Amino acid sequence: MKNLYALLFALTSSLSACSQEAQPDTTSDDVVDAIDSTEILPSLHPIAKFTSMQTGEVEVQPSLDFNKWNAQQVGHVDLSNLKGSDATLQMIAVGGGLTAGVCNGGLYRESQQFAYPNLVAHQMGLTDFEMPLFSEQDFNGTGYYLYDNPLAKYPKWKKVVNNRAPVTDGAPPVLPKYEGNASNFATPWGASTWLSYPFCEKCATQPYVSRLSTLKATPEHNVLSEILEKRPYNFVLLDDFFDRWIEGLQDNSHINHYTLNFNGSIYLSGTITDYTLNAILGKGQRGVIFTVPHYRTLPYMNWYKVSELIDASTNSDASYLVPSPRVSRTFEKHEPGSKFTIKLDPLSVIDAEEALFSDPQTMYNPKIKEYAEKHNLAVVDLYEVYEEIHTGSFVTDDGVPIDGTMKGNFFSADGIYPTALGQAIIANETIKAINGKYHTRIPLISIKDFVKTIGFKN
Repeated sequence: MKNLYALLFALTSSLSACSQEAQPDTTSDDVVDAIDSTEILPSLHPIAKFTSMQTGEVEVQPSLDFNKWNAQQVGHVDLSNLKGSDATLQMIAVGGGLTAGVCNGGLYRESQQFAYPNLVAHQMGLTDFEMPLFSEQDFNGTGYYLYDNPLAKYPKWKKVVNNRAPVTDGAPPVLPKYEGNASNFATPWGASTWLSYPFCEKCATQPYVSRLSTLKATPEHNVLSEILEKRPYNFVLLDDFFDRWIEGLQDNSHINHYTLNFNGSIYLSGTITDYTLNAILGKGQRGVIFTVPHYRTLPYMNWYKVSELIDASTNSDASYLVPSPRVSRTFEKHEPGSKFTIKLDPLSVIDAEEALFSDPQTMYNPKIKEYAEKHNLAVVDLYEVYEEIHTGSFVTDDGVPIDGTMKGNFFSADGIYPTALGQAIIANETIKAINGKYHTRIPLISIKDFVKTIGFKN
C-alpha cells in the first residue's frame, strides 16, 4: 500500500513541468456518505451507500420481451446421457447474485427471467424449472440503478424507485413471499453455505430467503435439509464462489486475508471441503460448477484507472482503485497534466501485494477444477471467458462481438453483474460445458436472434 501512496505523491515532482496546478483534495478522511434511510435491504449496487454518486431517481417500465423469446421452439434436445435410468431430468440452481439474476445492482422480475439458469432450462426443455420471480405488480423488485449518462467518462447513477416490492422492516427485513415451488435457490450475497445455516437475523441473504415461503428455515431446521427432503433433483448449477469474491473485494481492508474470506476450506486444507456442497452432491448428482474471474475484468474496477493518475512507465505495481466518493472526486477535480497531491484511504486501493493475494487463479480456480473432476461436474471457466471479454477478443458463435467495458453490452450498470445479453453468453458457455462433459445435445442460444427478439439495446 505504501508503494502506491509514494507513487501518488510523486506526481508533484514528476509533473512539475506542467504549468497548471490543481488544489489538493482536502476532503475529510471520513468518506462514507449518509446511507438512504429508506433503503432497508442490504444494498446490491457497490455505490448504493454513496449518495454523492447518485443524481436522482427515475421510474422505469420493463423493456425486454422475455415471453416472446421463451415461447420459441428450441429444436432437438438429447439429454439421454444425463437422465440415465431416471425418467426425467430435474435441475436446481444454487449460488449468489449471478445465478439469482442480479443486474444493475438490483434483483427484479426482468433480471430474474434472464438469469442464465432460466435460459439454460429453456434450452434443455425443462418446463418445471421455476424461478422465484417477483410479482408482475412489483416488477422492479429491490429497485436498481442505471447510469445517469452511459457515455460519461466517470459514472453517476439514477435510482429506479417505482413498482418495487414492499419490504417489512425488521431483523431481518422481509420481502413478499414467492408461493411457487422454486428451483433456483440462489440469492444476492449468497453461496451454498447459507443453505446450511439456521435462520440468521444479520445475514444479508435472509431477506431473500424470506421470499421462499415453502422453505421455512429455523434454528432446528435449515434450508439445505428442506431441499434434500422435499426437492427431488439430479442436476445442479453451482455458482458458489462469485459473491464471496465480490464481498471480499468491496471490503478490501481484509484483502490480504482474502484466502480466508474467499473460501477458508481451500486455504486451510488445500481442497474444497464445504459440507453443503458435498451434501448437495451427496447422491452423485451431476452438474456444473464455475471458476471465478479476476476483478480486473470488471468495469467496476475500471471506472477509475491508476494509469490515468500516474505515468504508466513509473506504475510498476499493477494496482487498482476501488470506487468511492474520494476516488470519484479525484478524477473529476483534477485534469490530466495538472499537478496535485492526494491521500487515498486503504479501502480505495489494492496494491501489488494485495493483488497477488486476491488473484483467484493462483489458488482457488485450480481447486475448483479438482473438485469438479472428483464429483464428475462440468466446468464453466468464467475466468477465461471474462478475460476474453475484457481484452475485446470474445465473439459469439454466431458472430456477435462482446464488449466488456462500461459502455459495452455484456455488463450492467453495476459494473459487476451481466446484462440480459451477458446472461445469455454465460448460458451458452454453460450449455457448451454440459454438452462437452456429458455428451448431450442442447442447442445454443442464437445471440443474434435473442437480442432481436427480446428488444435488447446496448
